[in-house]
Parts: sequence; structure tokens; C-alpha cells
Amino acid sequence: MKILKSRRAISYGIVVALITIVALASASVIAGWIVTVGTRAGRQALLKVTGSPVIQFDDVSSYVIVSITNIGNTPARVISCMYRGTAVNIDQVLSGEVSIQPGTSATFRFRFAGNICPVIGDSKEFTLVTDQGNLVFTAYRQG
Repeated sequence: MKILKSRRAISYGIVVALITIVALASASVIAGWIVTVGTRAGRQALLKVTGSPVIQFDDVSSYVIVSITNIGNTPARVISCMYRGTAVNIDQVLSGEVSIQPGTSATFRFRFAGNICPVIGDSKEFTLVTDQGNLVFTAYRQG
């Protein structure tokens, strides 16, 4: 009974110290999370089409030739090229590598069966599929 009767209040200083410690710990956890998310979000390949992509035809197949530059800060690997739901793999790497390093460029040729663009000067829309996402571009038929 003596213990129950001798209750004392926690001092104001201890309460302030505990609240301050909890606030600092929470702020540290939140700051760490923000830095982690920001760092991950900042590591991205950013691809852009260089020059004018072209479509060439050789009586059997259509060839799409496109040059890509990686202006991001992580490598991007080219997987395929799509036209109207049909994906084809790289027919030939004309320059550079399949995995485009940051600050470098590469030129690829993709082969599609048949004449996908019969009118010279006409254009078609393609999708370049990479491990970092898709890039839509327009290619023009050469004579």
C-alpha cells in the first residue's frame, strides 16, 4: 500500500526530453527514407532518338534503322522493336553496344517481314523496348 500512496509525477524536463528524442528519431528515419527513394529515382536511363530513324526495303524485308543516345545515368539494354504488336529482336548492331552506357550512343537495325511502309516518304510509329522502359519513335521510308 505504501507504494501506491507514494506516486510522483514525471518531471516536465523528462517529458520534454523524451518527446525530443522521439521526434529526432522519427525525423532521422524519414530523412533516410527520402534519401533512399531520391537516390533510386535518380538512377535512370534516359534515352533519346538521335537523327532521323529510317525504314528501308529490299524486296523481302523492311529494315528499321534507329540511333539511340543514353543521356541518363544508368545503362539501358535494348531488347526489341515493336510495330503494330509484332516485336522483333535486333537484326544488327551497326555501332555501339546492345547495352547503351550513360553518355554513349548506339545504332540498331531491326528486320520486319514484308514491306511495312510501301510509300516512299511515308512514316510509321515504332516502340523500342528496353530494360528501362519503352521509347516510341517515328521512322520515315527511304527510297
